[in-house]
Amino acid sequence: MEKLHAPWSPEQVQLINAYQQSGSPLRLLCPHRSDAVGDTLFQALAPRTNKGLLHATAAGLRCSYCQHVQEWCWAFMTKPEPPVVESAGFSSFWALGTPNRTP
Repeated sequence: MEKLHAPWSPEQVQLINAYQQSGSPLRLLCPHRSDAVGDTLFQALAPRTNKGLLHATAAGLRCSYCQHVQEWCWAFMTKPEPPVVESAGFSSFWALGTPNRTP
């Protein structure tokens, strides 16, 4: 899969954030969300369903809880209609990069 590096345009930021809120199993999460020390912080501050979910800014994806910044996202996240990926076994994983196709 192709990666897209920051900085991102306002339109790309909006599309990345929409994808991050979509519930897809391919959303990008903070790599520190399960650190032994940080996990207590995440459990206390982050909503259970979005634990460590990164939020897009022009400079990159930022964690609201530990301020980690990731400077890339998957290129398909910036498309107006990203592919749907089902969580059970990633049955639609093959469709990445081919919008408008269904498995």
